[in-house]
Amino acid sequence: MLTKEENDFVDYWEKNRQQERSLSHQLKSGLYVGLIFCSAVLVMVFSGWYKRADMMVNSNGSYILVIILALVVISVVFAVFYKRQQWDRKEQQYNELMAKKRKSEKQLQQL
Repeated sequence: MLTKEENDFVDYWEKNRQQERSLSHQLKSGLYVGLIFCSAVLVMVFSGWYKRADMMVNSNGSYILVIILALVVISVVFAVFYKRQQWDRKEQQYNELMAKKRKSEKQLQQL
C-alpha cells in the first residue's frame, strides 16, 4: 500500500511528466539556477581579485562580450542538465512507487 503522499506524487507525476520533460519547460524553470551559478562567476571575474586576468579583460573590449556570451551558454546548458537530472530522479521515484504498488496489489490478490 502506498501512503497518501506517495499517491499524491504518483498522481502529480502522471499528469505532469510529459510537460516537465519538454525543453522549453526545462529552460523556463531551470534558468534561474544557471544564472545564479553564472552570477558568481561574474562577481569573481569583475571583482579584480586576479590582477593579470583583470588587465586582459580591460585591455580589449571584445573579451567582455566573449565572457558574457560564454556565461549565457553555460547558464543555458547548466539549466537544462539540472532540470533533466531532476526529471530523472522523479521518474525513478515514480517507477519505484509503481513497482511497490503492483507488488502490494499482487499480495492482496493472493490472499
